Amino acid sequence: MGLRTAAIFLASGAASLLSSTSDASSQPTREVLKTLQAEVELLQKHSESSRITPGVAQTVQRLHDIVASVIEPAIQESHATDQLLVKVSVGEIVACNAQLEAFRDSANASAFAHLGMLHSDWAQAVDQAETKKDNYARCAAELEKLEQANATLCCAKETMCPGGGMDCDMVKLDQPWLGCDYQTHSGAECFEAARASIAPLQPYFITQYGKYERLQEKCSEATQRLKGKRAEC
Repeated sequence: MGLRTAAIFLASGAASLLSSTSDASSQPTREVLKTLQAEVELLQKHSESSRITPGVAQTVQRLHDIVASVIEPAIQESHATDQLLVKVSVGEIVACNAQLEAFRDSANASAFAHLGMLHSDWAQAVDQAETKKDNYARCAAELEKLEQANATLCCAKETMCPGGGMDCDMVKLDQPWLGCDYQTHSGAECFEAARASIAPLQPYFITQYGKYERLQEKCSEATQRLKGKRAEC
């Protein structure tokens, strides 16, 4: 083996080293080491038979040592760093995805809970509106009855005694005057005679006054109930 063969070998070894370095993998580097080792052994045999110079064999051996002690460890370290970076990155991606899913689940749960509350509030508002509507309808019917009762009682009172004056009941007498002979009778006797003539009317006025008092009381009560119901409705 001459210097030309050694040069070709070194060029081939350098190309393989560059390829292994760019691939960042230990497998090509091991193949280069095996090839270099084989070439070194071959060069040693040729060196012993004086077919190559000792300088070429030493150069190849140095190249082999550099690959084994410097290049391969550097590639291994770089490969391990890349693997760790990938592992860390994947772990961060998994953690980020877990956080995203947890946030999404929490947001969805919160949104559904809020939607449920709104639906419940809406249903409650509808029920309250229906209740108020029913109450108003019932109240309006009761109010109408109270208005009729109040009108009946108070109108009866007003009819019995317009304006609530003292001359509520007017009774027409067949004889609006009563004669008395003061020459034969004293004043007291004439007064007693007049009093006796109208005495039969007294029970009537007492009864009518009692009726008026009761109507007045019922009218007042009905008016109070009517005011209360109007305020309620």
